[in-house]
Amino acid sequence: MASSEQLKQVTVIGSGNWRTAIAIHIAEKVRELKDKCDQKLIMQCKEETLENGKKITEVINKHHENAKYLPHERIPDNVVAEPAGSLCITNITHEVAEKVFCEATVGSHDDNHSEIVRELFDTPNFRLRFYPDIEIIEILGGLKNVIAMCAGFNIRAA
Repeated sequence: MASSEQLKQVTVIGSGNWRTAIAIHIAEKVRELKDKCDQKLIMQCKEETLENGKKITEVINKHHENAKYLPHERIPDNVVAEPAGSLCITNITHEVAEKVFCEATVGSHDDNHSEIVRELFDTPNFRLRFYPDIEIIEILGGLKNVIAMCAGFNIRAA
């Protein structure tokens, strides 16, 4: 590999049974493609606390098993689980690009993750609000689209 080439980082977004199975499959290929891919496969997980009180990312990283969604299947050692959050933005893309004042809501169970996201996004033109329930952020993010469409249809009807 030439020194100017950079290894590709492979990430699986999600940790349900399907995404875990895909991570297992791809992790083996990542090892084969060591001249093209970073050997670590990142698995972005919605952080959950299991019945035993442990976080799902800790269990995946320590025991190499997704005990909740795909128990008894070994996850390769090069899969690294990391907690993920959710970002809900109600702004129009060109407004964000043109630095018109915008706000967004971030759902995250991890305070460290929230702080990193704040450092990346927070500017005088872009404000973030944080909420600890990712599921609510996802639901409300979908509902705002339905409400916006209905409002648009209603204006056309008038």
